[in-house]
Amino acid sequence: MTTNDNNRLGKKILSVSILLLAFWILVDNESISTASQNNNNNNNNKRIHHLAVWTALHRHPPCLRIYRALLELNLMLWGLAASLYLWKYTVGENMVGYLLFQPADHDFTKDTDIYFTESNNNNNNNDSIIVVDDDDDHDNEPNYTATNTNGINSNFEHIIPPSPETILHAALDFLILILVTLFLFTISSAEGGRYVDGMESLHTFRWVAQIAAPIFPLVLFLIFCIAVVVPLDKRRSQWQILSYTIGAPLYNVTFRDGFIGDILTSSVRPLQDIAFTVFYLFSGLQGWWSQSYDLDAADLPLESNWMLHTMILPMCMMSPLWYRFCQNLRQTYDSKSRWPYLGNALKYFIAAEVGVFGVYMQTRRQSSLWLMAFVLATLYQIWWDVFMDWNLLEVVQLRKTRIYSVSWMYWSIFGINIVLRFCWTLSFLPPHYLNRAGVLSETFDGDITMYINPIIASAEIVRRIMWGWIRVENEAINDDNKESSESSNLEEFKSMAMNDTFLDDDDGTLSSSSSSTPFSKGLWTPRKMYDMTEIQILGELCIYVTIFTGLGLLAAAHRETQ
Repeated sequence: MTTNDNNRLGKKILSVSILLLAFWILVDNESISTASQNNNNNNNNKRIHHLAVWTALHRHPPCLRIYRALLELNLMLWGLAASLYLWKYTVGENMVGYLLFQPADHDFTKDTDIYFTESNNNNNNNDSIIVVDDDDDHDNEPNYTATNTNGINSNFEHIIPPSPETILHAALDFLILILVTLFLFTISSAEGGRYVDGMESLHTFRWVAQIAAPIFPLVLFLIFCIAVVVPLDKRRSQWQILSYTIGAPLYNVTFRDGFIGDILTSSVRPLQDIAFTVFYLFSGLQGWWSQSYDLDAADLPLESNWMLHTMILPMCMMSPLWYRFCQNLRQTYDSKSRWPYLGNALKYFIAAEVGVFGVYMQTRRQSSLWLMAFVLATLYQIWWDVFMDWNLLEVVQLRKTRIYSVSWMYWSIFGINIVLRFCWTLSFLPPHYLNRAGVLSETFDGDITMYINPIIASAEIVRRIMWGWIRVENEAINDDNKESSESSNLEEFKSMAMNDTFLDDDDGTLSSSSSSTPFSKGLWTPRKMYDMTEIQILGELCIYVTIFTGLGLLAAAHRETQ
């Protein structure tokens, strides 16, 4: 970065520090401990440092949801900046641009051969993949070799990802805007100048604050809505890319689309908060303008709304899992291979069913069956991360081909992923649920809700960021070796197809898949999918879709009344 950029960055960091200090100084005067009043001889009252921002947010849950969602999205921006910085000096900008930042209308089939056949050419570019080959003697230092990823044919259009500095500045700007509006909201909430000495008696200030306090988070949310569509030309391409994930299985699935789908599965809590806010704006603004500005008044319009808690929020939970499930079915159809795509689809299917039964059948969460399903689902996800998405371990050691030069990074992410994977499944359960009796209850009993809800979403976002570091690294290694593997796989496929087509039956006739009727071999035969007709393949995939949706509808139809 230039000196000017460093100065700008320093000023923004200083602004964030000042705002955080202001929040620390701003305390709630109502939280003064009166313990010293029992001792009249002690003239020093003991004060509890209770931040005013917590009181202000908890008095108006819609505001809390807005700020919580936007802060979690801001955390994603920080994670993107860190990821781009890491990949820039390891995986390489060209490879990252190819994997994640291709334009929406890009045809991958036209440049795949160019990209990989030219990727091993030697040139003087410094952007390279570092591959670590461990010696058999693990006490020795690993040997480093470089595989260049910039030697691409000039006809190939280089897609350079945004710089980490650009994303970092955007994250800081967004964070400053959030903190400024949050500070103004705190100052003006709870009947005005309660948090400002000398302002309690000013009636005009109090009246203005009753109107102004809810405006700040509302304006912040409107700015966010505008930012996701402006500038229109740039945002149109981004929304088109997102539509490829949402529209699964209607489109071919690329690594970029699957990666976006996985990010969406880690964004359930922010999506639910955004849906809550949008639903709130369209269902009634009386919570914002209520003169009795307290928790009950804010909860009245929405916190007991049947449609919101029974349909909207569960849909936010199920939709990302449904997208990834359908993407894997599409990959199964395109490749005519059940593994590994159906195995990956099973991961999202189990998570969806555990989540939906936890939402609609609350007492089942106390049963050993649901707890066992929860644990098994999480263990399966951990296994898939380590051995399928990352290809991380070979027996009991790290794989020999690696990009990142420090092995402790892999082991650290491995351990953190095991712990935080449980947060991924828990994030599908909403903090509150509404049963058929219209009673709003806490998802978790006791005081655990106070502590677990704020950290579940953030912990899952952090886990997904680190998960992406190894996922992209592994995909870069696989793509670098794709050309040689594709040729060998093609020969193997042809050999298997020839053997499977010309096997003799018991009566001496030749069996041919082309002469079979759609139901002559059945949908559940162990034969390879490339030997099945299109109708058989679609029929099998439709069965999986029916099971996924059927179990979800069954749980919703039999939601419990407590």
